Amino acid sequence: MSRGFRIAFAISLGLNVLVIGAVLGTFLQDSGAPTRLAATPNFNQSIQALPDVERQALISQLRDLAAERGTPRSQRINAMRMFTQALRQEPMDREAIVALWAQRQTTGDMMRQEAENLLLDTLEGLPLSERMAFLERLNERQSNRPRPPRGEGDWPRQRSNDN
Repeated sequence: MSRGFRIAFAISLGLNVLVIGAVLGTFLQDSGAPTRLAATPNFNQSIQALPDVERQALISQLRDLAAERGTPRSQRINAMRMFTQALRQEPMDREAIVALWAQRQTTGDMMRQEAENLLLDTLEGLPLSERMAFLERLNERQSNRPRPPRGEGDWPRQRSNDN
């Protein structure tokens, strides 16, 4: 064999090994990596993945927060009445509904921020081993949840009795 042919063969072999390694790496990258998540988890997933004691303590704190800073029942009932009245008017009172929704969003944003801070405080208080176990539970929850079929209609798919 000529020297040029050997060099071309070595380069070709090296590129083939590189491509095969990249393909295998793509398929195997998530196996054995419990700290890697497919997506950022939502708040409820994070609470459910906490250790039992911390989860119960956080839920208790969230209940206290809702009782302390949440909208009282009488105000929620009054807001529903105002919403109903605005809808029944002719023409509909759009500004009143927008104001009610804005107030609700502001209250919700404040409560959500405080709840997220409580969750972060809880996570910050966990030792590293517990945070790694937390990540594993989150990863499990994400990989075990049902996913809608691709290209299909509504999820869950409704079966027709026509068949």
